[in-house]
Amino acid sequence: MYKVAIVDDDRIIRRGLSSVIPWEEHGFQLVGEAADGEKGLELIEKERPQIVVSDIKMPFMDGLEMARMSKDKMPKIKFIFLTGYEDFQYAHEAIKIRAFDYLLKPVDSESLIQKIKEAAEEWEQEEQKEKRMNESSPFNQKKFLEKLAVTHFTNEELKKELSLFGIIMDGPTFLEGNLTKLIELGLSSKVNDYLEGIKNQLLKNSSASLQEVQLLTIRMVGLIVDESAKWLKGSGKSPASSQYQSEILEMKTIPDIFEMVKNIAIDLSVNANKLNENKKSSLVDKAIAFIESNYQLAEISLQKVAEAIHVNPAYLSNLFKVEKGFNFGDFLVETRMKAAMELIRQSDLKTYEVASKTGYSNPQYFSICFKKYTGYSPAQFKKLI
Repeated sequence: MYKVAIVDDDRIIRRGLSSVIPWEEHGFQLVGEAADGEKGLELIEKERPQIVVSDIKMPFMDGLEMARMSKDKMPKIKFIFLTGYEDFQYAHEAIKIRAFDYLLKPVDSESLIQKIKEAAEEWEQEEQKEKRMNESSPFNQKKFLEKLAVTHFTNEELKKELSLFGIIMDGPTFLEGNLTKLIELGLSSKVNDYLEGIKNQLLKNSSASLQEVQLLTIRMVGLIVDESAKWLKGSGKSPASSQYQSEILEMKTIPDIFEMVKNIAIDLSVNANKLNENKKSSLVDKAIAFIESNYQLAEISLQKVAEAIHVNPAYLSNLFKVEKGFNFGDFLVETRMKAAMELIRQSDLKTYEVASKTGYSNPQYFSICFKKYTGYSPAQFKKLI
């Protein structure tokens, strides 16, 4: 049974789609609803639906940004966007991010369920194609690793070999896109597993001599040390690759060689993890400072803040939850509401003026948010002072 999620800031539309369509009769499971893109992203990450029905234009994070971030982690997920005539230009953006389709509001349930069935069919075809590729890949990967162990490749030759397996290499070698990324992220256990896998495959390869394995691992160590120097720059934690070459050449067994490589790689990943932890706190603080200085701008969003501090929006959203215990949207609303309460206390500004000065272009929507936050309308709150 395929999973479906609904994301729309209009409560009436969400309730209608949830209750009117007999989802299970059509072979679908409705796994949840969300009122904006940020909460929609959380729902998608938790439930991992195959299909998402979403409004395009929403507060905090729009449907297009939510789709981009979701597809980074789940490339096969299908988005069906709902849009009004006035937002038709967004439909062109939806095409760019390979949304499955879009429908103009108001949408009837029969048209929507038909689109969802078509999306599910396309998802299933892609899933089966991926399974067939994965079933054959272990053999291909093993043969390639054996070839890598006994063959000297130039960069161009290596790129050509990798392209046969559908791997597009931006960096200088195959290992850069895998092992060094795990090290940079500070994932020590994954680094260990990765190197164990390479070692075990080499042990099964009777044609690979000790000398050939030594050359391969010297190449590997040089790569991870040189790459780590880029992100450990200035920390004093980056060693020189030349110091390990003679030690590797003196070793007599493949397990001993890989034990040394693992120690080097894991030590680098531990140092990277410490740097990453320090960066996380400073990034959230930078984001908070940016919001507190720019909350009055109506167009402020997770995407805008992430661009300002040069990080990925999904990463920033997760940092807010992990480091501060609340999400981006909640913090933005709280910042704006505190500023609005202060303006109402200390001035005679009208409601629409307070709304404008706190980032709300729609005074009615501002009043709704204000009452939800304080329990009072702006006029009622003014009387309490």
